[in-house]
This record gives sequence, structure tokens and C-alpha cells, in this order.
Amino acid sequence: MTLCSNAKYSNWWRMLWFTVVWSVWLMRNEVVFRDTEFSVLNVLNSIKIRS
Repeated sequence: MTLCSNAKYSNWWRMLWFTVVWSVWLMRNEVVFRDTEFSVLNVLNSIKIRS
């Protein structure tokens, strides 16, 4: 079962999914390796910028 039957929107959802995962991964690296605090606001902003 797909999230959306239309191919255009299916590709959009796939891109959004990878953008979210990538942004969370980068924030995780910031927290682990640069000892910064996790910020949901920063993650959301980076998702907006990357998508």
C-alpha cells in the first residue's frame, strides 16, 4: 500500500521522507560529535530549507 497513488505526489512524499531522515541524522551528528543541544526548531528549519 502506498501513501499516495499519484506518481507525482508519491515522489514528493519520498523526497520529503529522505529530507526528514537526513536532517535528523545531521542533527544527531551535531549532538554526538560537536556536543550541541538537540533542537526540534533547528531540525524543522533545516527540513524546510532542504525540501
